[in-house]
Amino acid sequence: MKRLKWLFYGAVGALLIIGLLLSVGQSQNSSYPVTDDYGPEGLAVFTELLKSSGREVVAARDAKVKAKPGDVLFVPRRQDQAEPRKGSDSSKNPDARYLQSVRGFVESGGMVVFVTFDSERTPYEGEATLESSWGESYEVTPFQEAYDTDEVLLRPYDRSIPVLGSENSDISARLVQIKQGRALYVRDGSFLTNRNIDKAQNAALAMDIVSVSAPSGRLVFAENLIVGAEEKGLLATLGNWAVAARWQVLLLVAVMITATSVIFGPPRGESSRIRSSRDLVDAVADVLKRGRKYYEIAFREREDARKRILRVTGSDPRTEWSSLAKTVPPELRDVMNTLHGNIANESQLLALTHRLHQELEAFESDSRTERSA
Repeated sequence: MKRLKWLFYGAVGALLIIGLLLSVGQSQNSSYPVTDDYGPEGLAVFTELLKSSGREVVAARDAKVKAKPGDVLFVPRRQDQAEPRKGSDSSKNPDARYLQSVRGFVESGGMVVFVTFDSERTPYEGEATLESSWGESYEVTPFQEAYDTDEVLLRPYDRSIPVLGSENSDISARLVQIKQGRALYVRDGSFLTNRNIDKAQNAALAMDIVSVSAPSGRLVFAENLIVGAEEKGLLATLGNWAVAARWQVLLLVAVMITATSVIFGPPRGESSRIRSSRDLVDAVADVLKRGRKYYEIAFREREDARKRILRVTGSDPRTEWSSLAKTVPPELRDVMNTLHGNIANESQLLALTHRLHQELEAFESDSRTERSA
């Protein structure tokens, strides 16, 4: 029993640890610039800053843009994701299909913020000063050199306005007019990651970019260019806790099987309990009681009493009660005669049986006394 107790405590501890790891645990090698990633390359801290400033933030990984009018689409992307060429088959390219839906959102008057992340490029050592079109300057670290302008997505565009640039005239962000909507391109988003957002003036620049380019509206982080479109099942819809609970249940079942030694499948051999004569008596008594067969019980009691009287008197075993009645005391004779009648209920039967045994014991005792005298 003591071993089972410690096994139970160990199983509970293992369930708690597994649930914690499955719910929030991520390795540093699998960190991505998405809102629910607390690793070094994630955007969880940036997301919390936006929420604390009063902005509504939503993470979306749908195959197509499902933003509402007035929403601001925040699209993190990898540096190697250029816009597909004209005439290419977009049906085989999920990124191309998604960018087409982004274009439709922007051309109808929406606002989108593209932020490029490239973990393979070597960042500039130290801080760089970026000048903004709204008159503020920021010390930012790390700082990536500018990319080729041909990699800007959603071309062609009507006009382009630089909004951030370094002292070397490298353009770090530009605002593009695309028909009725606008797109802001930030060429290096490394200052937004959990690893860097607390350095220099990175956090101030991040919040000002959002407030200047999109002073109002819900922020929708479109993350499928980073992690792919998500087709949620039931467990994923419920959340990470449901996935963890599934593994916890499986582990709990395994522990229960081990702890209780439950064997599944057909039995190994037939087993039967050896029953005593008392079991037979109890079974017969229960059947007679449930069937209200009082006359059967009374008959058996009369027969038992008749055999005891025959042993005391030494009469022929075939002698009937009518002949024996003259040889017994009146009290015993009255009880025996009453048992030959109808028994109304269980209480009456018990009372007569008890009285019968008392009278039989008295008769046997008197007979022994007379013989000894």
